[in-house]
Amino acid sequence: MSETLSRGAGPVTASLPVVDPTEHAARAGRALGALSAWFDGSPLRRLVKQGLSFLAVGGVGFVIDIGVFNLLRATVLDPAHVAGGALWAKAISVSLAIAVNWIGNRFWTFGAERRARAAERSAAHERAGAVGSGASGGAGTAVAGEAARFVVASLLGSGISLLCLFVSHDLMHFTSALADNLSANFIGLGLGTLLRFALYRLWVFAPARGTIADASASASASAPL
Repeated sequence: MSETLSRGAGPVTASLPVVDPTEHAARAGRALGALSAWFDGSPLRRLVKQGLSFLAVGGVGFVIDIGVFNLLRATVLDPAHVAGGALWAKAISVSLAIAVNWIGNRFWTFGAERRARAAERSAAHERAGAVGSGASGGAGTAVAGEAARFVVASLLGSGISLLCLFVSHDLMHFTSALADNLSANFIGLGLGTLLRFALYRLWVFAPARGTIADASASASASAPL
């Protein structure tokens, strides 16, 4: 493309670069493809996937908690007819929500890590010659320990909400209903959710924990008496 400019007596011709839209589109496509390939193979992809799955499971647990609580409170555990009915209804709903969260996170959110750990544990038992009831007992103990850690992590996450409410209401004296909801159900819930996710990922369902424990158990089983 050329353009003729007049400067005084003589014309000046300037050449401008030709822009090819298809070339720019191809470059953008290659850049996006490279970014997608990096994301698919990076730990960030697994972290994002686990985070979204964790939030989805937590949402289901929240709905069950609220739904079961209100259902029981309005029927068989109506406080007008049952002493402490509201507390019993909340205890049952929270227990069910924790059970649902454990199952969902165990088999979905962190299911890939658990399956990899189970395969390593099975290989370790085979190398150590552990068969029959010994292997079954070890698996049962691992599940019980995982469930106990899950309950502890869930209670710690819930305790964050109570701590935020205590600081806001009792120490800082923000006593309005809006302040209580912001501290407990916004700030506290957000911090508690982050804490639970970190504990689930790094402690409760951590692959390294299962591998180390299984290696120790295999070494003990294979050691001469």
